[in-house]
Amino acid sequence: MSRLSRWLAVAVVALAVPASSLLAAPTDSKVGDVRVTFAKAGTPIRGDANALAAPVGAPLPAGTSVTLLEVKLPWIKVRTAANPPTEGWLKAYETVEPSALAGTPPPPHLTGVPPGTVTQQQVSAAGRQFSENTERGYRVSRKDLELAYRYVDRMEADTAALDTFEMISFVVDGNLGRRGRAYDRPARLPPVPEESREPLDLGKVADVLDKVDDLPGPLGKLLGGKKPKVPGDAKKALRIAGAVAQAQRALQKMNEGFNTTQEYYIGRAVAAQAIAKYGIDPDENRRRYVRFVGDAIVRLSDRVPANHGGYHFDVLNSMEVNAVSGPGGYVLVTRGAVEACRDEEELAGIIAHELAHVTLSHGTKILRQGPKFQQGRKEFLDAIAKGLDETGVAPRMVNFFGDSVGELSGRAVGHDYGQAFEFEADLEGTYLLYDVLYRASAIRDELRHLGETGQAHGGAQHASPQVRAQALERALAQLQMPPNMAAIEQPRKERFAVTMRRTPPPPPVAPPPAPPPSSGTSPAGGPPPPPPPIPLPPR
Repeated sequence: MSRLSRWLAVAVVALAVPASSLLAAPTDSKVGDVRVTFAKAGTPIRGDANALAAPVGAPLPAGTSVTLLEVKLPWIKVRTAANPPTEGWLKAYETVEPSALAGTPPPPHLTGVPPGTVTQQQVSAAGRQFSENTERGYRVSRKDLELAYRYVDRMEADTAALDTFEMISFVVDGNLGRRGRAYDRPARLPPVPEESREPLDLGKVADVLDKVDDLPGPLGKLLGGKKPKVPGDAKKALRIAGAVAQAQRALQKMNEGFNTTQEYYIGRAVAAQAIAKYGIDPDENRRRYVRFVGDAIVRLSDRVPANHGGYHFDVLNSMEVNAVSGPGGYVLVTRGAVEACRDEEELAGIIAHELAHVTLSHGTKILRQGPKFQQGRKEFLDAIAKGLDETGVAPRMVNFFGDSVGELSGRAVGHDYGQAFEFEADLEGTYLLYDVLYRASAIRDELRHLGETGQAHGGAQHASPQVRAQALERALAQLQMPPNMAAIEQPRKERFAVTMRRTPPPPPVAPPPAPPPSSGTSPAGGPPPPPPPIPLPPR
């Protein structure tokens, strides 16, 4: 066989074995596993572990459960649960773990509080820490943000409504991810309960003492007819003291950090203020694309932690090249920033940078360091020390919340995080891209492009895009990307071009002739898989 013929034969086999089968095949697949098909068009099941083998029966519908009988990666032999069952071979990456197809829980808060439906009693009980009740009071006090808050509610509802089958297909069709099993979205953490308003519920104590006649034995006889009563003034005083003490404890803890529930409500307020400023992009196709890219990153990266409310992505209606992140899981990219991207890799880079601000808690760190937060906290504690009663706690907490998130929103919209946090987000965002198998250099490439075109957004304290790009070179030199990255990216470039209505890119240049087969050749006959990546630094 001539050298050219040998190269063509290898190329044909390589085309028959997508890059995802080599890079995303679940190496931890084992006999006995139960997995699920996800392709809406159906998944063909074959009689042998060969792409040219004849299919066995009709394609398996999306959502079909299969049990693994044999593993020859990238192929797996499976049996369906139907009666009679069907046995045959699938690509490992054509199935996912059942938990990956679980629906996204609805928003944990009470969504869509229309104006005029919040009672004065609810406002007066607006929470002793940043919570759902605090948000209710804040929404009543800020009628100008009510429409924006409804968009935030809708943003979370859109995340919950994402079609999981389409999301998994987006991941696999885009050759994303190194582990076929790592398709679960991050977990939702339960709400952190507010502390009890009263250190001791004297009302319940009084109820027990009022029933001492019913106590059996000598104690009942001894206390019979002598029902001690707890004065109403004493119970009221304890309720006030409990509420004030709770607010004091909450303020002290906030200075050390916020819990995940507090971060969630802070992030919702930041997102609402960004939406109030810019509005939401009317192009639903672009918004959906951004949600899919963001979902792929949080679904595939182990560097994205569990949180209380989930992760949400949307597009702001502004041609300014900017992006806003809110604590708790909110990333909003402007239409101008999306348009400035040259491919899906750079769009993923913008999202990963903002997601890094969230996962590294930059927003809440800035909030606690902000002068309004510190001043408001001091004034609140001083008022408590001077004898603030219960009726003054709730409105002060609402005002304190509003002042704090207002300052943070200004910093987030202005992208004024400071140089140290920007460098850190660039680096962590790069690791996120590498973890997901987007091009690790995408943030550096986008920074260079924005610097050349003068489109970069940032305050006077920002380092230049060129300096930020240069700062990533050392980390990028240590990250080993697959040698066939151009071929891996090609499907993503094509869907970016279709979504953004741009000219499709040309296919990658054909590789040089393959060397003679060696022991490193993959079992499927294609090019050998890339060497294992070096470990990423811990978060």
